[in-house]
Amino acid sequence: MRRIVLGTVAAVLLAGCGAGAGKKSTALPSSVTIGIAPWTVQAGEDRIWCKTMKVPFDQTIDVSKFTIDMAPGSHHFILYRTTANLPDGFGDCPAMGNETFVVGSQNPGTFAFAYPQGLAMPLFAGEQLVLQSHYVNASNAAIQAKVDVTMDLIPHSEVTNYVETFLIPDTSFAIPPQTFGYTDGGKNQTETPGLNILSISSHMHKRGTLFTIAEIGATSSNNLFTTTTWDAPPIKVFDPPLVTDASKKLHYQCTWDNETTHTIHFGPTTEDEMCIMVVTVYPALDYAP
Repeated sequence: MRRIVLGTVAAVLLAGCGAGAGKKSTALPSSVTIGIAPWTVQAGEDRIWCKTMKVPFDQTIDVSKFTIDMAPGSHHFILYRTTANLPDGFGDCPAMGNETFVVGSQNPGTFAFAYPQGLAMPLFAGEQLVLQSHYVNASNAAIQAKVDVTMDLIPHSEVTNYVETFLIPDTSFAIPPQTFGYTDGGKNQTETPGLNILSISSHMHKRGTLFTIAEIGATSSNNLFTTTTWDAPPIKVFDPPLVTDASKKLHYQCTWDNETTHTIHFGPTTEDEMCIMVVTVYPALDYAP
């Protein structure tokens, strides 16, 4: 599995940004919570917001578990890191394109994901974070949005490997109007040998009806993941991990229904569509303990 530079995905996912680094400390707690304070989503509003902040510590923190809690109305939340230097704030996301995925949730309410013993996701001292939240208010009244991200920390001495999560998109599809059960045939992602796949998942929008992931070899094909749920897809965890092999590929494919009179393309709003495979591996390709 090669390193994925988000590029186009970043450009369309990031349309909004927000506030405040915390007080630095050399004594690390057992857990820390960051998030976005409550804000108002107007009736009928479909929008992406972001909060920008720095990691609030002067040393790397090693996260063994993320718990994400979102108020009703959320489409997704993503925590990114980026090499950009951004002012603290909240509102529209800046044009970026160089951010990488840390963790996210598509589950309304509370979602928790813990890594196996010895594995952790690092957040580096003072690095730039972008907390991106997409809310869709289909009601006739304003709602209150809110996101909290609680991170359980472990001592660095307990870390055996760092994990990394990649968003691997299919951005080239065009769903014809008045077409049902459409697929563009999907995409192949060649595996990088020497990695352990910890989990896989998917991301589509409301016209997505099926997402599949299969591992394909020269003479074999093994289905790994199937979901018909676009808004809160499951996460498939491998125990033991799935070991990568340079002779194999991950084939991912989306199916959509388009009841409209226009062609639908890849894009950020719920009226656009997406087809993204989410893969968490270790050891990480871009950093090491």
